[in-house]
Amino acid sequence: MVAPKLDRGGRAIALRQDSETETRRREPLLLTVAYYAAHPDRIDARLEQLDQEWDIDRLLKVNGAGISLAGILFGLLGRKRWYVITLVVQSLLLQHAVQGNSAASALLERLGFRTSQDIEQERYALKALRGDFAVDVRNAGDPDALALKVLRATGGSKSERASRKSESKDEK
Repeated sequence: MVAPKLDRGGRAIALRQDSETETRRREPLLLTVAYYAAHPDRIDARLEQLDQEWDIDRLLKVNGAGISLAGILFGLLGRKRWYVITLVVQSLLLQHAVQGNSAASALLERLGFRTSQDIEQERYALKALRGDFAVDVRNAGDPDALALKVLRATGGSKSERASRKSESKDEK
């Protein structure tokens, strides 16, 4: 198996970019998990990196607070137009809180930042590979098959979870 190309954070970069968000999120995760399935000695280091990774919500909150404080401070020091920056930033934060996403979060996602859910999915997949859970990963075969098995065991994608829910409702 050829090792996937990794970005500076150790995440695999997808070789092919689709327009669908789910595929765009899932492919790098699948490649990353397959890479660590082939290199289990590197899982602990990757888990430490994930502990340090900031998610989109955290970035928006910290940067929004910092920019708002700067706008208020500069506004108090004389230039009233600085209050407009505070108003714009707080409006974006309110939109993100109410809708769950915003233009700023979409921009951060395109820049390579991930949601907390994406980070947690990778974390649990790596922990399953390491053997922390009752997922039998010994006889999965090649790293790609192992990666698929682990991702399914740790929740899979949103579309897979939705299809499993609808299947379980149909059975009842």
